Amino acid sequence: MIDITNKKGLEGIIPALILPVNKEGKINFKLLEKQTTYLISESINGIFINGTTGEGAWLTMEEKVQVFKSIKEINKGKVFLCAACLQPTTELVISEIKIYEKYEPDYIVAVTPYYYSVSQDIIIEHFKKIADFSSVPLILYNIPQCTHNKIELSTILKLAKEENIAGIKDSSGD
Repeated sequence: MIDITNKKGLEGIIPALILPVNKEGKINFKLLEKQTTYLISESINGIFINGTTGEGAWLTMEEKVQVFKSIKEINKGKVFLCAACLQPTTELVISEIKIYEKYEPDYIVAVTPYYYSVSQDIIIEHFKKIADFSSVPLILYNIPQCTHNKIELSTILKLAKEENIAGIKDSSGD
């Protein structure tokens, strides 16, 4: 039996940050600070940054870094920070990780490859390559309604054996 619980200290309440934007679609950093401060005050364990509700698929890399750095400054090490890489290919995820690693997230969160349907073997290879590359523990992000590729239970069990895979965010609703 594989124990896939509490790897790398991952536990507790980890809300996905909703990115506040103004009428022009620009990031509202004042509201971001207010939201982040409130969440931290409510005894959460971590924050999921630049994910689906954080507009991560729509932001430029520069904007993603601005959001991450802003939250990190507000956080001051109180809770752990999870940086999402919502890219469609292994290579693009690794490119984002290279940038994020400079700002020291506690976890990287990555989705399956998307746009094209892929096999579970390709999903395993994708996450193994990312985990092997990253100096930061990896959280798998299962959101098949957006990626059109579900991470099957058998795949999760295989990936749980990987040293640098810390957990999974399952947004499948299944």
